[in-house]
Amino acid sequence: ELKKKEREIWAELVQAAPPGVLTNADRFMLLSVVKLYAKVLSGKGSGYDHANLQRGLSKLGLNPADRSKVKAPSEPAKNPFAALDE
Repeated sequence: ELKKKEREIWAELVQAAPPGVLTNADRFMLLSVVKLYAKVLSGKGSGYDHANLQRGLSKLGLNPADRSKVKAPSEPAKNPFAALDE
């Protein structure tokens, strides 16, 4: 379960992400980034945590250099397994 600050960070990152880039499959990477971001903001993050945070943000297209490399699909693909969840 996410703590209050982690939920705020989650919402901030989702809003900051380029439209259509984040998908349900990215939730695990996003969760890792959120946890690292919260740790760094609390002042308890190590240099290793800072480096991993930057790496994670990069993978999600959340920094200027990598944002241009991230391409969102023109139309989100439908999950063929979605009906199994119903």
